[in-house]
Amino acid sequence: MRVLTALLILVMVACTPDGEPEARPDPRGTPDPRPNVLLIVTDDQRADTLDVMPATRRWFGKQGTTYSNAFATTPLCCPSRASIFTGMYAHNHGVLKNQDSHDLRTRSTLQYYFGEETDYTTALVGKYLNSWSVEEDPPQFDKWVSYSGRYYGKPFNVNGRVTPTNEYSTYHIAKQAQRLLKSFERPDERPWFLYVAPVAPHAPFHISPKYRAAPVPPWDRNPAIDERNLGDKPGFVPRPFDLDKTEILRRKQLRTLMSVDDLVRKVMQTLTRLGEADDTLAIFTSDQGLLWGEHGFFAKRLPYTQSIAAPLMIRWPGRVDPGVTNDSLVANIDLAPTIMEVAGLIPDRRYPVDGRSLLADEERDELYIEQLENWRVRLPDWRSLRTKEFQYVEYYARNGRIMAREYYDLTTDPWQLRNLLGDRDPSNDPEIEALSARIASYSECSGASCFAP
Repeated sequence: MRVLTALLILVMVACTPDGEPEARPDPRGTPDPRPNVLLIVTDDQRADTLDVMPATRRWFGKQGTTYSNAFATTPLCCPSRASIFTGMYAHNHGVLKNQDSHDLRTRSTLQYYFGEETDYTTALVGKYLNSWSVEEDPPQFDKWVSYSGRYYGKPFNVNGRVTPTNEYSTYHIAKQAQRLLKSFERPDERPWFLYVAPVAPHAPFHISPKYRAAPVPPWDRNPAIDERNLGDKPGFVPRPFDLDKTEILRRKQLRTLMSVDDLVRKVMQTLTRLGEADDTLAIFTSDQGLLWGEHGFFAKRLPYTQSIAAPLMIRWPGRVDPGVTNDSLVANIDLAPTIMEVAGLIPDRRYPVDGRSLLADEERDELYIEQLENWRVRLPDWRSLRTKEFQYVEYYARNGRIMAREYYDLTTDPWQLRNLLGDRDPSNDPEIEALSARIASYSECSGASCFAP
């Protein structure tokens, strides 16, 4: 009787008033089961290139939410990836150009918080940050298969051991990601965070043999590509160049994305076979876009839409609406706070997060975007304010003074063909002083003040 009474007391203590067992809290107080987190980041992928990626659209678009107004807050590889890891603007995390990878404070990153505050397993497959040597281990990851980029002939650092491979890098990354996913499920039920980063579709656009002759959608050149009157643009904007060459590069870039689509399919199929697909918050995005001749550029680093816009899709069955397009203004700085929320992570007060969780109800009315240290490529630094209705840009000389401005009414001019501050018609000019004051406020923002300074 004493034994039965003791067992009865234990059962009563371990159950809720409804008789259901209580969820086991994790180290940060978030009840289990916490989701796994899969973050796939491509390189220089425009937001309008998903037509060649049917598996990605099926897994993420039909089964998740697509964000049609997603932007990189700095349209350059290394600063953007640092913003993805930290949820911070470049002026706060300090990685202003591609050579600044070692300036990233690793204690401000997602992978650090996962390791310090939870029992998540963390892993990286693919590109970490620009100018990061393959001999250097990517910090704060438990496991990694990292490399410095390129499609062929580059060795990988496998948990501290540099290993050569002749395999097409996108497919090698896919295999290694599948291997890691299987290893996560062997020893225990710990959740995991996996960062997957192929170099595609970044230049030099080497295509796998499988897709070298693959058909691509015809190029419906948008009006910004055929723009000939650039007199309203700042003086540094080049004059139109060879669009036939651009078309060749476009086809190559799209064909490299077909292999990325294979990667996504293989990874998601592996998750499904392991029974983890529905328990995983999966995110697909890119570090920024790329201009295909819009306004005379084949480049990034500039504030025009095709440079700053990036694909963004999120899949989490039962928590994220499937088959939905969300037109909220969102950015790469919102990914870290989203992941932190679902994993129960709390950022260090010394490194406040500038973005907001994509799962929150509050939406921003405007987004601040910046590109600093641009002079090294003979372009000016700039800061921009973007809403759904307009975009305002300030360009700066080396002494910090404003050297040029642009303002586009995105409602009537979505292709940014008419700079209202450069058309010599003062009757349509906006109130520059108010916009410039908001730019200045954003340029010094940190944490909560970056949402609505």
